[in-house]
Formats: sequence, structure tokens, C-alpha cells
Amino acid sequence: MAKRLRKRVSKKPRTSAAPEADESAAPVKWEGNDIESVQGKPEASDQAPPVVAPPPAESAAEPDAEEGGSSKKRKRTRKRKRTHVPHAGPDVESMDTLSESAKRAIAYAQVYLTDKNAWKFSKQKQNWLLRHMLWSEPLVQAGQALLDASLDEFDEAIRSATPPAVSMPESGSWIDNEHVSVVAHYLQSMMGLAKQRMMETLESAANPPTLGDAPAARDTEVEAASAEPAFSDVQAKLAHWFALRAERASMLLEWIHACQDTPSTT
Repeated sequence: MAKRLRKRVSKKPRTSAAPEADESAAPVKWEGNDIESVQGKPEASDQAPPVVAPPPAESAAEPDAEEGGSSKKRKRTRKRKRTHVPHAGPDVESMDTLSESAKRAIAYAQVYLTDKNAWKFSKQKQNWLLRHMLWSEPLVQAGQALLDASLDEFDEAIRSATPPAVSMPESGSWIDNEHVSVVAHYLQSMMGLAKQRMMETLESAANPPTLGDAPAARDTEVEAASAEPAFSDVQAKLAHWFALRAERASMLLEWIHACQDTPSTT
């Protein structure tokens, strides 16, 4: 039997087919330090990402400024809402211009606002507030100026709404402007027919009647000339009376509407 021939395999490693170096290029000489610096230098892919600088201080402060502006707007809004919060006003015992009956009635309204648990209903004091709610010290003075005036030339509607048809209160029996809010807060708590009549009285006082023109000429020119100044003087006094009365009525109505949903302080 014939021997099989073995294929001779060379154990010599094969040379790689790397491209030959360009002999035309100049050889590079490296020194020891240069080689270490090159080997120790990280690749571009291993470098840390660039650090992004923070935004300038002005841009960071803009939200704060906007937030501060909005908070100021909110503060202004709260302040406007609080303009019609009723207040008790000064202590009536320290006010010498008020009568004793006025002090008791106003203090009654103050207790209703500040300490509802200690408050006790009084029909007498409520009626006093209803009768004197339109009276102020300037209105009393304007009414006294009309007591001796002749109102014959004016309509019945005007005469019935002015002294002497309207009885004047005693000295000090009025509600000063500092206590209008606390009195209005009490009046708005009323119910039924009493409150309806009160609102009708205030609305009528807030819309005074028209005084009209000067009276017709008298029989003689002398009488007409003498009547003109007298009529103008009375007309000015009436206009002052109705203006003060309308101002007080409008003030009370404004506070009553504003206090509709305002709870009393306990």
C-alpha cells in the first residue's frame, strides 16, 4: 500500500500586506520627552465636554423682577378690596361734639361689628340710628339757616324735604363721618319692611329735586328787582342743604352695598 504524501506546511509567519511606507517623506525624530507627552495626551473623543457658562445675572434676575412686580400688583389689588372694609371708628366717649344719645347708639353699632357675642338687640337704639342716619353737623347747620327762610316760591316736594317741615335734631344728635361705616354695617343687617323703607329714604335723599328757576315777575318792576336777590339767597341755601344730604345718603348706600357680604368681627 502506497504512503500518502503529506502536504508540507511552512511554519514561517506570513507577512502582512501592509502598504509600503512612503520613502519620500522625511523621517521624524522623536526625543524621550516628546514621546511621553504624545503618548499621555488623551484622544479627542476622551476629552471632557466643554463647560457651558451660566447665564448672565441680569437674565436670572428677570423672573424675580417679574415675580416682584406681580406680587406688588397683588398687594395693590388687596389694598383696593380693603378700602370698603367697615371700621369701628374712634371711641365715642372721647368725642365731645356728640350727645349722650348719639354715643349710646353709635356704640351699639360698634359692638355689633367688633363683638357680636356681647351685642344685644335694642329697638330704641336701632330707631335712633334710622332717624338720625342722614344727619351730620354740617347738615344741621345748613338746616338752621333755612328755619327763617321763606320757601313759598318753591314746590311742595322741596318744602317737605327741608326745615321747618323736617324737624331738626337736638345738638350733637348726628352721626359724624368717622362712624358712617360702622352704622352702615349695622343698617345693612336689618331685614324686612324696616330695611326696605330705609333704602327708599336713602335713595330718595341721594337724588335731590330740582330747585327750578326764579319766580315769575311781580306786578311792578320794583317788587321783581327786590325779589330776585332774596330768591337767589334762599335757593343757594337750599342747594347747600340738598347737596350735603345727598352726599351723606350716597355715602351710606355705598357702605351698605359694600358690607352686604362682610361678616362682623367676633
